[in-house]
Amino acid sequence: MDTLFSNVTIVTMDEAMHVYFDAYLGVTDGKISYLAREAPKEKTKRLVPGEGMVLMPGLINCHTHLPMTILRGYADDYDLKTWLEDYIFPREDRLDDRAVKAGALLGISRAGAQKLIECGAVRVNGRPAPKNRRLEPGDVVEADPPAPEPIEAQPQDIPLDVVYEDGELLVVNKPQGMVVHPAPGNPDGTLVTTNGVTIGGAQQKMMSGLR
Repeated sequence: MDTLFSNVTIVTMDEAMHVYFDAYLGVTDGKISYLAREAPKEKTKRLVPGEGMVLMPGLINCHTHLPMTILRGYADDYDLKTWLEDYIFPREDRLDDRAVKAGALLGISRAGAQKLIECGAVRVNGRPAPKNRRLEPGDVVEADPPAPEPIEAQPQDIPLDVVYEDGELLVVNKPQGMVVHPAPGNPDGTLVTTNGVTIGGAQQKMMSGLR
């Protein structure tokens, strides 16, 4: 066993969402190899005391309101509680997957839509649509957004405040305003593109995974 977390509160992701208090979790070759309330008999290379701490799966923020574009302008001029509970939530509950997709497509910014029109990716009734084209009843609109350009991330010499680091885990006090990873509009100056030499092996693995 490479690492053992001891006397820690463990939040699981099984069907019952079990939580183990004052428990032990072992890691071997980067994978969980032991989970119990009793200490393992197997020796460990590194012990991490976890009293007063919580060990839980990593969180990925997939929260977005883009599909709610379909409800933009609906039921204005109410206090927040009334607006949400009496109007928005009941309508959201009726949205199926098709409505969510349609709402997300409507959420494309005006500038982005104009760029699609300029590059000829938008057609009305099978023909390229000019910017000033007014839609008429029965018009058929088609759009073929171009595939996103690949981002070639390169390490940059940006110093970071590293709170904790080992071969598998990196805890950083991220500066306010720093983007986590490269994306359209933010190709560099991100947390992931900081120089691997500056903050060690964990960051080098992040860069290799990004490529």
